[in-house]
Amino acid sequence: MKTTKRPVITEEEQCLLECVQVRPIQPEERQRYDQLMGEQHYLGNPQLVGEQMRFVAEYKGQWVGLLAWSAGAYRLKLREGWIGWSPSQKKRRLSLVANNSRFLILEEWHSPNLASRLLKLCLARLSQDWEQIYGHGILLVETFVDPQQFRGTCYRASGWTLLGQTMEALRFPRDWSCRHRRYRPPSESSFFRMLSQVNPRQLEKTLLDWQDQVLGKRDPVGDRVAVDGKELLNSQGQKIASAYSVRDGRWLGSEAVAEGSNEIPAVQELLRRADIEGSLVTADAMNTQTETARIIVQEPGADYLFTVKGNQKGVAQNVQQLYQSLSHAFSPSTRNGRRSNL
Repeated sequence: MKTTKRPVITEEEQCLLECVQVRPIQPEERQRYDQLMGEQHYLGNPQLVGEQMRFVAEYKGQWVGLLAWSAGAYRLKLREGWIGWSPSQKKRRLSLVANNSRFLILEEWHSPNLASRLLKLCLARLSQDWEQIYGHGILLVETFVDPQQFRGTCYRASGWTLLGQTMEALRFPRDWSCRHRRYRPPSESSFFRMLSQVNPRQLEKTLLDWQDQVLGKRDPVGDRVAVDGKELLNSQGQKIASAYSVRDGRWLGSEAVAEGSNEIPAVQELLRRADIEGSLVTADAMNTQTETARIIVQEPGADYLFTVKGNQKGVAQNVQQLYQSLSHAFSPSTRNGRRSNL
């Protein structure tokens, strides 16, 4: 008869199993909990539904595992059949079901039997902790296991019962239940590969058309348009120039800044195609350029209001001279055929 070789547990690993403790997190620990769950769980940090609790497993003052529980699934055919409750009973008693939304063993703490040990410790206190917060205990718990990712060994070792598989992979403990299967989201590299094949101009046009469909066609006449360049977060320095309507906050388009260049050419290219006719365009001092002003006035047919900084010596000096001679730049107006001084 073939026997399965059991893993040899070291003295330190045995001490971990005997001394680890599970407790609810404190409010001031929530940020650390969310960060670790988001960084290390393949599904990320969840937005829990309804009544919920979060637990941490500690060993010698160090966090070794995280568990999250939330309200049970509203509709689950296999669970309803296993329990055998009527719709009215389910309506009254669904709050007695909790879902194991997340279970994470932190990096560098993977050890034989640790997962099943943490489940046992958490379930031993879950109902009492729940009652202290929500005024009722928990009679049934549920979870799901994605068979493409895991085999659910720790749940089987903890006595959970497999209800069956349909479109979900479902697991139940002795007096417990399980939830809908979730699909693993595409990785960051998958999104990058997809977006790298998208034509940015076509994407921009599609988004602008969708915006008009949702918000209605925009009238640019009399609007103010702000143009600015920003570095994208986690983009290794990639900058994007964008235009926005000041009146209603609408996005009017974006243009990537070419490598080794600055935002001036990108802003000029963006202004050539943006819907700004009859608008007043504002930009920072970097874009106070003769060509940019010409594009705004002569191509789309808009006006501009540019700023000038003291370190733009030539421009600042010209503006100061124009301002000082402003009163002589226009002929006096006439009223009733008589000249009047301004």
